This record gives sequence, C-alpha cells and structure tokens, in this order.
Amino acid sequence: MTIAERFRRFVPAPFACGPWIFLAVAVYLETQAGFTALRGDLAEADPPAHFTTGVMLHDFVRFGNFIRPLPFAECFYVQYPKVALGHWPPVFYILEALWFFIFGTTTSAARWLCACIAGSCALLLYRRCRIDWGRWHGVAAAALFLALPVVQHQTWRVMSDLLCAGLSFVAICSLSDYLTSGKLKDGLWLVAWASLAILTKGTAWLLLVPIAAGPLFTGRKSFYAAWRYWLAISLVCIVSAPFFVLMSALGLGYPLGAATYIHLLAVILQRLPFSQLVAGGLVVVLIAAALYRWLPRAPLRQVQTRNVLFALWVATLVGFIELVPLTPERDRYFLMALAPAAYLLAGAMVTIERRLEWFRYVELFAVLSCAAILALVPVHLASTTSFSDAMRVIPIGRGPQVILLEGDEVGEGAMIAARLTEDQARSSYLVRGTKFLATSDWSGARYSLNYKTLEALRAAMDGIRLDYIVLDTSAPPKPDVLLMKEVLADPASKWEVMAHIPLSLRSRRGELLVYQRESQGGLPVVPASVRLSPDRGAKKLVCEALQGATSGQPKASDGKGGD
Repeated sequence: MTIAERFRRFVPAPFACGPWIFLAVAVYLETQAGFTALRGDLAEADPPAHFTTGVMLHDFVRFGNFIRPLPFAECFYVQYPKVALGHWPPVFYILEALWFFIFGTTTSAARWLCACIAGSCALLLYRRCRIDWGRWHGVAAAALFLALPVVQHQTWRVMSDLLCAGLSFVAICSLSDYLTSGKLKDGLWLVAWASLAILTKGTAWLLLVPIAAGPLFTGRKSFYAAWRYWLAISLVCIVSAPFFVLMSALGLGYPLGAATYIHLLAVILQRLPFSQLVAGGLVVVLIAAALYRWLPRAPLRQVQTRNVLFALWVATLVGFIELVPLTPERDRYFLMALAPAAYLLAGAMVTIERRLEWFRYVELFAVLSCAAILALVPVHLASTTSFSDAMRVIPIGRGPQVILLEGDEVGEGAMIAARLTEDQARSSYLVRGTKFLATSDWSGARYSLNYKTLEALRAAMDGIRLDYIVLDTSAPPKPDVLLMKEVLADPASKWEVMAHIPLSLRSRRGELLVYQRESQGGLPVVPASVRLSPDRGAKKLVCEALQGATSGQPKASDGKGGD
C-alpha cells in the first residue's frame, strides 16, 4: 500500500469541508466584532471625517443645489466642521452617499457599508483563486483574509482603506490580463480600476510601480515599444491627477511634506563620506545586475505573470510603508497587500500539493492551521455610546441650535458624527472648541491659545450665540480645555449643567458635561475657519443662515485659524 493510499484510508473526505468550516468561523468572528462596533460611536480621529463627508455629498444631491457646489460644501463645513473631501479623494464618499440614499445617514449604515466592502474583497479573492488554484483554495484564501485581526478591525471602521485594497487587487488582475493578451479592452479595464483605486486613496498611486515594471519582470519588454501600453499609463494619470492638482491648488490636499523629505534626503547624502557613496553605488549596480540575470527571457504564462505582479505589488507596499512614516496606524496600510499575499499563499500550497502527493488529502491542512492560529488572536474593539447620549440630551428644535464641543479631535469628531445621525433636518450649528479656543495646524502642531485669560474667553463667548456646550473631561488636559472648565465653573457665566454622562473608552476616563444657558438670540454666529494647508494660512468661511446646509451663501475672507 502506497503512502497516498494510506492517507486516503486514514484521512478521508471530511477534510474537504475544512475550508468551508474555516470560512464560517471567519464570518462568525467578523459578526462578533460588528456587534461590538455597531452599538458604539465613531470615537476615532479619521472615521468621523469620512462619515461627515459622505453625508455632505448625500445632502448635496438630496437638496439639488448643483449650481454652486463649493459654497454648499463650505457652508456645510461651517455647520459640521469635520469635512475631509480634498484631504482624501472622492470615490469612497460617492459610494457612501449612494448607500445613504438606501439605508439612511447613520453611523451604523456607514459601518455596514464597510462590512459589505470587506465581504466584496473576500469574494474577489475567492473568485480569482478559484479560477487559478481551485475552489477549495479560493474558499480557504477568502477565509484567511476575513479572519485576519486587522481585517476584522478595519471592517467596522468607516474608512476607505478596504475599498482601496479591493480596487487595487482588481487593478493588478487587470494588469496581468493586459500583459498576457495585449488587448486594448484589458488595458482600458486596467485604467478604470487603477484610476478608481487612486481616487479612493492616494496611496494607490503606488500602482504605477507594478504597471511600469510589470513588462520587465514578466518577460514582456516588447510592451515598452507598444503605444497601447503608454496610452494606458497616460490615461491613468490623466483621469486621476486632476483631482489632486485641483485640491493642491485650493490648499485642501493632504499635506505630504514632500519637500521636507527631499531636503532631509539631500542632507543625509551630503553628510555621507565619499567611500560610503561609492559603496552604495556598487550595491545598486550589483542589485541591478542580479535582477537583470534573474529576469525572465521569455514571456511568462498567465498565472505566473499574476504571481510576479502580486509579489511585486506586495514588495512595493511593504517597502513604501517601511520607508515613509505616514501614520502611527501602520497595520491598515498593509491592507492592500493582504489579499495578494493570501492569493500567493494559496498558490504556494498548490505547488506543495503537486510536489507531495499525499499532502492533497489533508486539504490545505497547513493553511487552515495557520489561519486558525490567526483567528484565535483576540480582536478587542472598544466601544462607547456616551457621545451619542450627550447629543440626545440636546433637543432638536425647529430653529438652529448652536453647540460648542470642547474636548479633543476624537471626542469632537464623535459628537459631530452623532449629531448628524440624530439631526436629519441639519438644523444644528456645531463649533469645535479646539478651533474656537486655539489655533493649530492639521496635525495639532503649532498650538497656541486664542484667548489666554478667563476674562478674554468669557467676553468672546458672550459676544456670540451659544445655546449649549458639551465638555469632554476625558480629553487630554490641554490649556483650552482647562480654560473652558474655569469659565463654566464661574457663576457669572450663567451656564447650568443639564447632564453628567460617564465616559470610559480605552485609556479615556471621565464624563461628558452638557451645559445650557438662556437663549442668546440676535447675537452673531462665530465664524468657522478652514485651513488651506499648514503653510498657507487659512480662509475663514461664514455661513449666513443656519436653517439648513443649503440655505445661505458663505462669505470668504482671509484670516488665521485651523482646520
């Protein structure tokens, strides 16, 4: 009896159900994480901005104010100062706005959208693996993708990373089809998917690396002489670049600080001794020679082409993430590499099965074991409803409600998202305390108080209309928070506490204090400011009417402030 026959006898067909069982476990883990997240607020830095921007586009279409879109966006920002369009590209927000027309403008609906995007990514991975490696391998790869802790965490965050990951995956698949067939149709699909990915998140510009180097690494150097290839690259840039150029011209783009990195690189190279520069140059030459010798001389088959392109894409992402310190949340930047990595792992297991005849009878036992270990890694999603509870305390009246939110970026963003969910009439006017009381750039640096004494702040608050104040005592004790506490504790300010709402979220401990005072009708409304960029000052936008985001035309005037 051969080894294969012995395994067939002792390891029977039930192992064929293993991938399906693991997929069920992965879906269960995703659902459990969702039950925790759906009940909570968007108490993070970026998700409230993504949610608010999607709501803004939804309202723009709902109210039908298509004549002057920029004044509409500026006026909306004055009411709900957490808009991020321009800071990030528009595709995710367009999808979000369409979703809101079906399911409503709530944070839960936005979270379900992201969950559907995660499921779509897993489905795309399954489909590609099923075609190239087989159904069982496709199910196992999709299950592995969903079971990863970082995917479980990002599934229920209102972020654009998963959508960008899915579009990038399809773009690489289209690139492999184009390099294999050379057809114009496949090239246009590549342009479409790559452009959508770039217009979802700027990191997808890295797709130009596999697009540019793909013919070299897959043995199709003749593509460099084909007009269709250069047409595809040109169309990707022509479709994707105008948005980023326009936002940069308006001062609303993401502040990359490219000049700083170039200057730093120049300083480092200038300080290196000549011997090290020569050694570095020799290393580059040796690497280039090794690559030239390793590069295929004949065109690779379609599946091999896809493997090389996915490996090149993963290497590009990892190298970029390691070299460029974009954000402390490094794990979510690896999302775009996870589906390609799962595809490559499934391919590796197919190769092992072909080499070891007996291995196929355990149906991806190694993959399932690794995936099970990953699935056992606990995913702790902190959740709170305190910010929503604070917003529910404040009634939604027929007239505008002017509310000052005092805390930090996380707390203020969570309260803005919660108020948008509660106030479907858009009758609220929210003032961020961190922008009213202080000035800082987009990252919180260059911080300075606008009002340095108790008397100055009280006079500023008495000179504008404020109906309610929500003070987040769990926020870091910055000078603006401490100064606001003093003003509210002063009996001469005539602010009364309406509610004490306890707050416990990760390391945050404290409470939300909701204050109210008699109506200050007739007083002017505080102007909100939009920072054009960290280096260009600011542009103040004043919305004349508070009855809705569509009424009133903002007036622009130069001044200092922060976004």
